[in-house]
Amino acid sequence: MTYINEPKGNYYIIADHLRTTIFALADGATFEPKGRGYILRKLVKKATLLSHLLHLNSEHLQKISEKLIEVNASYYQHLKEKEVLIISELKKEIEKNQKFIVRTNQELEKYYTPEIMAEDIFF
Repeated sequence: MTYINEPKGNYYIIADHLRTTIFALADGATFEPKGRGYILRKLVKKATLLSHLLHLNSEHLQKISEKLIEVNASYYQHLKEKEVLIISELKKEIEKNQKFIVRTNQELEKYYTPEIMAEDIFF
């Protein structure tokens, strides 16, 4: 489990999740509700959530992804060849997740008051 108080580890997680997703997209995977596409969706969702907690936006994640492609393209040329496709698909999924996070936070704020005890929320 990751914690916001450990930001260095969270940055590594974000980079690792994006790198995995980039390689999978370059190899022909897509974001789908089943199979490896589902796993990719979860990886991007976790990276997006951590980036939200660290106050990073979609442009930051896009720049990280572009840098990951640049660094790895010297050994894996197909990453550079498919960069436009990878970045566009990744950007769509990141923005979808960011909208979900914002909507969820807004919904939770409707019900939050400091007087509610944690036990009341969970039981």
